[in-house]
Amino acid sequence: MSVAILGSVIIWLIVAIIVIAVLVYFVNWLYHRSSKEVSFVRTGLFGEKVVINSGAFVLPFIHEITPVNMNVLRMQVVRNKEDALITKDRMRVDIESEFYVRVPPTRDAVTIAAATLGRRTMNVGELDALLAGKFVSALRAVASEMTIPSPVQVGHFFVRISRGPSVTFCRVISTRPSGEISTT
Repeated sequence: MSVAILGSVIIWLIVAIIVIAVLVYFVNWLYHRSSKEVSFVRTGLFGEKVVINSGAFVLPFIHEITPVNMNVLRMQVVRNKEDALITKDRMRVDIESEFYVRVPPTRDAVTIAAATLGRRTMNVGELDALLAGKFVSALRAVASEMTIPSPVQVGHFFVRISRGPSVTFCRVISTRPSGEISTT
């Protein structure tokens, strides 16, 4: 009788270990964690859930996740020669600038970044291609209001005009006169 009891206890232990292993596997498969570097937005059943520095269960076929890069990304804009910026006094200025872009770690900012940029936040090249036009437009707008003798002022104004929810800082690396525009 004790051998039969011992045998059934061993069988129940083996079954319990298998059940626990299967549960751990499913939890590991279904539970997605965010990190300091990557947050995500889960959409689908039960609506939208923004996950910053925590985790959430993601059921395949029911939920979809959109990762959002939380790191500071550097994007460089160079405008020189025929693409040089034109100042108020009709001079061409070669400009080399860097934009530092990041998503603030707030629920609203991550939601907006996931909705507007999607997975492009994970690839600097795609994000740069998307935002380069906006950066060049901002640089042109500021350059058109300035005269050439104020390179220190140029850097100050670029920083001031570029501040916002997504652009943290813009640094003008170098400016130099490229020549006057001919009117002929």
